Amino acid sequence: LERIADADYKLGETGITIKKGMTVSVPVYCLHRDSKYYPNPERFDPDRFTAEERAKRDPYTYLPFGAGPRNCIGMRFALMETKVCLAYVLANFIIKKSSHTKVLYMSTCLKFERARSPFQQTTRFI
Repeated sequence: LERIADADYKLGETGITIKKGMTVSVPVYCLHRDSKYYPNPERFDPDRFTAEERAKRDPYTYLPFGAGPRNCIGMRFALMETKVCLAYVLANFIIKKSSHTKVLYMSTCLKFERARSPFQQTTRFI
């Protein structure tokens, strides 16, 4: 999830200023797995999305479709499609976990590196 700052913005008392034109990236995958907001984030726990639990945390800690006026235009369709598919599967299949099934964990991370300059850089002390 990325946005471009349309004005300079100071981040509270941190001393950090986001300059106009800078790209701000929100690491949604990491945010959704932050134990500060979601205890035991890797555990399947649908109760964390009850109205009572959602009221305990900032609404911008869960952004599956982005946020604001530029969120995903396919959000409503995706949610409806998911419900229809789930209803079909539950109505037509019996789902069991095999004793041989291994639980797979997905690891994603972004690695930021300094861009390589096409120019040779040297430091000269005067």
